[in-house]
Amino acid sequence: MARVLLKGLRTSLGRRATSNVLASCSWKPAYQPESLRAEQARFCSTSSQQKPRRYAMSIRLRPEYQEEYIREHAAVWPGVLQTIRDCNISNYSIFLRDGVLFGYFEYSGNDLKADFAKMGECPETQKWWTLMKPMQQPFDNLREDEDWWAMMDEVFHTD
Repeated sequence: MARVLLKGLRTSLGRRATSNVLASCSWKPAYQPESLRAEQARFCSTSSQQKPRRYAMSIRLRPEYQEEYIREHAAVWPGVLQTIRDCNISNYSIFLRDGVLFGYFEYSGNDLKADFAKMGECPETQKWWTLMKPMQQPFDNLREDEDWWAMMDEVFHTD
């Protein structure tokens, strides 16, 4: 099956385009000829895409708002989600334990501060933040460059 698919790709797209398609998609055929694997490795090693940077942050959740906070985050507004994506943020998660929210996201842009400012200019996001802010309680020891969520320092990572 994989040979038929690869042969069809090569016929319709040519060898280089076939390699580019294989390198850019998450599905990989079980059998891949050595020549295509080498071409795919060469293409991937010269890719201009940078790896996203990981960020983590935390804030307290006021106990009287826990149920509401969880309920609201089960249905985040589409405009807010789009703004997050438009600001080069992906793989965004928020976890909760013992009244502490832990947020994690990956950033693939070039200027996090500018993208955060862009996010803050979105009217729908501003409304969302107005709804969420009373539910949260910042830590007392925020850094000078923090105004709400406390950014965390990464001390370990492995892929």
